[in-house]
Amino acid sequence: WQILSQSRYFLLIAALLLLAQIASPFVEYQFLNTVERAYTEMDARTAFLSMFFGTMGLVSIGINVVITPLVTRFLGAIAGLLVQPVMMGLCSWGFLLHPTLFFSGATKISDRALSYSINRASKELLYVPVDPVLIYQAKAWIDMFGYRTFKVAGSVLILLMTQWLPVTMSVHELSWFTIAICSLWVVFVMFLRQEYKVIYQKIL
Repeated sequence: WQILSQSRYFLLIAALLLLAQIASPFVEYQFLNTVERAYTEMDARTAFLSMFFGTMGLVSIGINVVITPLVTRFLGAIAGLLVQPVMMGLCSWGFLLHPTLFFSGATKISDRALSYSINRASKELLYVPVDPVLIYQAKAWIDMFGYRTFKVAGSVLILLMTQWLPVTMSVHELSWFTIAICSLWVVFVMFLRQEYKVIYQKIL
């Protein structure tokens, strides 16, 4: 029972990680496209991107230092896992309604800055009750195959929706896919919450 339960538990963890890899190319494409429209000159675009990614790094550090310890200590790992898909979904909704550089930048920050901070810290806490052998095997599959495959899948979906299909979608309309992915992401977190509770109760 324990092996089956932990296998199901890790499949849910893997699903969260891979959903993030599908959503990331959509966010990246929208952000770069919006920046290109806002800054037509190469020098201005380069200056903006330098400032933006520097700011995003600072935001990530700030979240790691201030917010992540508070959330994981008082609300737990599952609450920490919800932050990224909820914020990405909300920012994507904002970009869908108002396709501006502000909302595309906010979506980008909610993707990368939260991924490198609170989401990663919460994810590491999920590994505590899992068999180390299972962690090694599953993480090897995710790192070597899953990440790349699902990121490529996200890129192919963008090409399908913007170029290859007879009816294409505009840049801001791609937010529907990001919102759908984030909604599914939240659903998987809720399933994971139940498994997380069961496994910890068995340990205790």
